[in-house]
Amino acid sequence: MTTQRYRTPVITRTAEEGLREYGAEVAAWELRYGCSSTEMLEAVESGEVEETWDICEWLFAWRSLLDLKAITGRPDGVRLTVPGAADDCACEDKDR
Repeated sequence: MTTQRYRTPVITRTAEEGLREYGAEVAAWELRYGCSSTEMLEAVESGEVEETWDICEWLFAWRSLLDLKAITGRPDGVRLTVPGAADDCACEDKDR
């Protein structure tokens, strides 16, 4: 009798795809809440805003985007144009 082995599916994507996906997600959150990721993090840390599941997802995506930029050596990431997004959108954030 043969034992069947199962593997966890692995999703492979390029760094470019990751930058675009995280950048689009972060831009959407910033548009929804009307502030930059940096402003939201500061508001959560100061207690001005309660950290909800949505905000957790947003800040996780933002941190992942910044980490991916650092790993790939692309501090500018991928420039996205999202109508109404905050001017200092994290997808273009050069300070972190």
